[in-house]
Amino acid sequence: MAHKEISLKSPAITHNLSKISHCECRKLLFSFANALRKKLVAQGMDNARVLEGIQLAMKEFGPESFAINKECMHLVQETLENFLNAQDKGGDILGRIVFHFVFDAPDGKRLVHEEGSEEDILARRQFTPGVIPRPLMRYFLICVRGTVSGVDPFQSLPVLFGSDFQFIEERTATALELANDYRMVEDSEDSPIYFPGFFLDRRVQMFAFELLSKVWQRLEDLPEGWLLRIIENLHSKRRKTLSTIDMERHFTPEDMQQLHDAVQQAVMRLQRGLQCEFRAPR
Repeated sequence: MAHKEISLKSPAITHNLSKISHCECRKLLFSFANALRKKLVAQGMDNARVLEGIQLAMKEFGPESFAINKECMHLVQETLENFLNAQDKGGDILGRIVFHFVFDAPDGKRLVHEEGSEEDILARRQFTPGVIPRPLMRYFLICVRGTVSGVDPFQSLPVLFGSDFQFIEERTATALELANDYRMVEDSEDSPIYFPGFFLDRRVQMFAFELLSKVWQRLEDLPEGWLLRIIENLHSKRRKTLSTIDMERHFTPEDMQQLHDAVQQAVMRLQRGLQCEFRAPR
């Protein structure tokens, strides 16, 4: 693929450049101070008193200027990292959306913790209220959008939607279209996505609300115990494919209830934030 220039029109870049310009404002401030000194002296004010006044003002401004410089460097680094680090989910756009709105610090508390963390290790050993083990999260994503090449080690359809794979294909296409406004490089499907801005977009939130409402409806329609059977089947496929164990216990009905509650709460949060109408499943 031919090299493409970074798009200065994309929200990912303009969001940071607008703040980085604070450094240029600082340069302009010094230019203004010098021009002000010349004008005041030309109007007959004492040069020493003018300089003293400007120096005092600059002394007060100094700490704020230093803070602005630190913020500027942080933003430059953030922009660089967003551009250099391609999304690590191999194009798993639906997975990123479901993970963010359901599992990743909803209401300020993370439900799924980092690989190898104490919380995740404990949740793999025993049912832990408020913590969903990462393997269960991965199997749930497969239930919703099917397996994704480069992300999941085995093949599976989006079993939560039965044979309606077209629904997932259409939802994926829509999500990727929304993501185009947050690509770090224009007209490049392989370009990293600026996810912090992407998730704040009201269109994305509405998309997530509609998708997760559909997921919740499917969960409500499943006969009792079926979700647990689906998860156990996916767990068995993964174990046979890799010949490794990622859970030190069996999944339980409590795990399924916690998963169900996480989706329901995500739908309700999005509903409140969007102030839109939602009909609960019968």
